[in-house]
Amino acid sequence: MAKIKKFQFKNIRSYGNKMVDIPFDMDNGLVLIQGKNGGGKTSIVEALEFAIYGKSSRVPVKDLPNWINDNAFTTIEFETDDNRKVELSRGISPDFYDLKVGGSAYSS
Repeated sequence: MAKIKKFQFKNIRSYGNKMVDIPFDMDNGLVLIQGKNGGGKTSIVEALEFAIYGKSSRVPVKDLPNWINDNAFTTIEFETDDNRKVELSRGISPDFYDLKVGGSAYSS
């Protein structure tokens, strides 16, 4: 099982062109996101879902980028049980993905 170590995104839904960094450096395996209604909690979940799966269960991918800035971007870093580092970056407008596993890179 892989553990998420780091997550970053920008230009997803209500978030603008500044990179948002969400560290997952925890010992107990629990992350809590809280905030007021309309504060962007769901946008964080959608960004995380897009980073991992390349899609959203709530909206079409074309609706994920911030409508002012476009150019949505996510990057997520995992650590595997055998301590290999996995880094996955995805983008929308332009569409791309970049996967690095233990130093080897795969892109499109």
